[in-house]
Amino acid sequence: MDWEHIVLIVLLVLVLIALRRVGSHRGEETRAARLMKEYKIMTAEKLAAAPEGELADAVVSRILARAQEMRRPDPVTVLADMEHGNTVVYSVWVVCKEMAAGDARSLQSRRARSVTALAAESLEAVGASACAAAFRAMLETGEEDAFRAAVQQEQPLALCEEYIRDHQEDFID
Repeated sequence: MDWEHIVLIVLLVLVLIALRRVGSHRGEETRAARLMKEYKIMTAEKLAAAPEGELADAVVSRILARAQEMRRPDPVTVLADMEHGNTVVYSVWVVCKEMAAGDARSLQSRRARSVTALAAESLEAVGASACAAAFRAMLETGEEDAFRAAVQQEQPLALCEEYIRDHQEDFID
């Protein structure tokens, strides 16, 4: 091989490396990343303008953005520095999302276990008393059907949105 071939191979490798780097940053932003960026700082205007069905996710995204900013892997550690309403919404959100993605065993994951103790009280705080009672029973018996039925009936994530709007001062920076 002569030096011209070596130069061409080196250039080809450099072009491939450059294309790979550009290609990895070109992908579309995920919904979670968009929400974390948008709601990292929550103002009264942002809270009022949040679309129906996105407000609870916006609050959770704000908590996750704070955890990421503080380089804390567990958002629960960030909640200690925030208003109580954030803990309420985060607890309800985690339980609902974990149950939607799996079953009662998924609540034993590291992330969910840290808020499971708070979940029943949080469900009551947002006005989902049937969910709270069914959740307590589910923790004791492992029976999920009553909790799932209560979630369908009471829609605790929608109640979280009402809770957020009623307690705005807890969520505005």
